[in-house]
Amino acid sequence: MTYDEFEAWRNRVGMSQKAVCELFGLSTNQPRRYATGTPIPPYIAYACAAVEHELPPVGAQEKAPAD
Repeated sequence: MTYDEFEAWRNRVGMSQKAVCELFGLSTNQPRRYATGTPIPPYIAYACAAVEHELPPVGAQEKAPAD
């Protein structure tokens, strides 16, 4: 994922940089680092896809009661 793709995603889902940082546990400086060439790790791209497709975090789903 490039920084331009990251920004396009952020705009598509309507999240501020601050909201993205809080959701993903990033420092508020991290998007600036991405903008200046720091590679965006694959897990961030996967997290972006999960948010865009409204997937809940693993383990957040209600488990069916045991029989």
